[in-house]
Amino acid sequence: MSETMCCDDASELRLMIDGNCHLLAVRKASRRLSQFYDQALAPHGLTSGQLALMAMILRHGRSTVQMLAGALALDQSAVSRGIAPLERVGLVVSRSDDGDRRKRIVMLTDKGCQRLRTAAIAWKGAREQLEARNSGLDLNVLAAELDRLAFSVP
Repeated sequence: MSETMCCDDASELRLMIDGNCHLLAVRKASRRLSQFYDQALAPHGLTSGQLALMAMILRHGRSTVQMLAGALALDQSAVSRGIAPLERVGLVVSRSDDGDRRKRIVMLTDKGCQRLRTAAIAWKGAREQLEARNSGLDLNVLAAELDRLAFSVP
């Protein structure tokens, strides 16, 4: 059996192969940033995803799973799976909405507020460290552009 490139004529893949793929670049940056923030948050028993979820709950107050899913560009089942471990350790509580039993209302507990407050200090330190390491980039503009891009995709 000879060893040949299976797709020598795949010009459609040239941008990806040459390292100029928007999707792969964003995915790689996302993984690296998640790992970086996860390390900073580990002493607080949270991941970057959990911190984001808790921050959105704080921002919206009485949050529904549907509202959180929309705000985080996740599906409802992913939000529910993200809430479960936070609920198990007493950082959030959820209950059925009195007005619509199909909806779940999610709220931070006092313990969750305290954990979020202390973890936010670590998050801010990591953010400042990231900004210092990347002084040539305007990370605020980058974040705004990525947010715009995320919501422009059908």
